Amino acid sequence: MFLSSARPPPHLLQTELGAIHKILHLPPQTISYNLAMNFSAISGFTIRSASTAMHASMIRFALKSFSHAEHVNKVLIQTTCDCIPLSFLSCESGLPITPGWDSPAYVSRLACAMRIDNSLGAALPEFANYLSSMKRRIDRNCSISEVAIQKQIYKILMNNFQNGWNSLILKRLRDFGVGPNLVHDSDNSFEFFKLKLKRIQPHLKMLFVKTLTNGWHTSSRMHEAICLPCIFGCNALPSNCLAPIQANLPSKLIRDETAHYLACPILSGLITQASGLNHLITMHDLILGNDIHDLTGALACATSYHVYHSLKLGNLPIIQKAIETGRFGHVRALAFSTAKAFMNDFDIMSNGDILCIGFSGLKRGHVPLPLASNPRPIASNHLFDQDGDGPDFLAFVPDL
Repeated sequence: MFLSSARPPPHLLQTELGAIHKILHLPPQTISYNLAMNFSAISGFTIRSASTAMHASMIRFALKSFSHAEHVNKVLIQTTCDCIPLSFLSCESGLPITPGWDSPAYVSRLACAMRIDNSLGAALPEFANYLSSMKRRIDRNCSISEVAIQKQIYKILMNNFQNGWNSLILKRLRDFGVGPNLVHDSDNSFEFFKLKLKRIQPHLKMLFVKTLTNGWHTSSRMHEAICLPCIFGCNALPSNCLAPIQANLPSKLIRDETAHYLACPILSGLITQASGLNHLITMHDLILGNDIHDLTGALACATSYHVYHSLKLGNLPIIQKAIETGRFGHVRALAFSTAKAFMNDFDIMSNGDILCIGFSGLKRGHVPLPLASNPRPIASNHLFDQDGDGPDFLAFVPDL
């Protein structure tokens, strides 16, 4: 009865958005509600709006089960005006609040839901047209019991959610320090990435989207009590091979944050070695690639996300020991093996120049693009850390 007669609680949107972040394993405030409602087009995950479903249910109930609500509401308004002071009338036209009631009358909500000028359908002509057509059928005593009113109203109302992808991605890329020459046309970035990612399966899509939207669970992003440095040991490298450092950081420490890992020379080197690419992955490769069919960036970001979170969430003691001792051999060896296993699971391969994907990582109904040549053999660094606890995989970064 609540679904059909009452508006959603005012805090429901925030509750929904929080639940969506938890279900998708996103840090708080990664995406907006509008973007979440348009997520299926680019991520492969369909998210339903509970608040919109409640509005649609109320309208369906009003039309199918209480079609005379407007007449009953007029009688209630007249009776209210005759018996109580006008100060008890709601600021919303036609919604009386009688003394002792904590909300407008049940029938008033239903009458409001049937109005063609309902605020829900503002700027949606199809909403008013659909309500008008249903009310005409009711006036002609035509049955609407078989009409899927709630489904159609929900579909119409969902069109009112503006896609927030373009503005969010533009902001995130600027926060990452991506130059304007690498920021794709902000007005078309949603369509660009939608077409780019349509062939790969939802899990890989989601990991790439989480990277673009700053959805890594880094210690800085999660506001942890102790903000870690780069977990792969960038702070222990010679200064000539470090990723760019933000000028406002104390003691020039490279922090544990997504913006750094997009340019981290060690992580980039590990992914390069694990995949067999013949060059370090650049920011241009990560964001855009050579064209709309180049999946190098999406696959590299997905692998990086998996590697980082496997270490950070599953092997934190190893990371903490490496930070204390300054020796990251075990961390890098574990990261390398994790990247290799992930790429094998999803059939990610390389011809030396780009990353491609086999049948295991493709969305059903798609076929892999052929590689121009056999994958390049993996080149590893055979040098060991001074503590001799494992190979120090640094790829094209100068050896320590």
